[in-house]
Amino acid sequence: MKKIFVHYKDIIKIFVIMMLIEIITLFGITLFIIPGVIMIFNFSIVPYIYRENKHLDILSLLKLSCKIMSGNKMKLLLFEFSFILWFLLVVSTFGFAIIWVGPYSQVSYAIFYSQIKEEYYASNLI
Repeated sequence: MKKIFVHYKDIIKIFVIMMLIEIITLFGITLFIIPGVIMIFNFSIVPYIYRENKHLDILSLLKLSCKIMSGNKMKLLLFEFSFILWFLLVVSTFGFAIIWVGPYSQVSYAIFYSQIKEEYYASNLI
């Protein structure tokens, strides 16, 4: 029975991380639109970093996310633009295509994170 609930011990930390990201992003968007978008891109990989580094505190996760995304924001923007037609397909099928497009986009984002993480660590080892 304990195996079923083993991952729920992290739920409070995950909730705090995501709420903090939303508050920071909302603050950035209320100042100006562009800083808010930059903050969204900076913190977009925090869930992936947390999954690999559960020992890090929240502030360290946010800082590491900003460091990894430094120089990769344009890549992420172009990557997200590549999904426009897929999301139009979802809208045109009244949401039915999300059964395929949702997992496809999430796996694509995980692969994107994996690639930029490897580039970041390779460039910082030198």
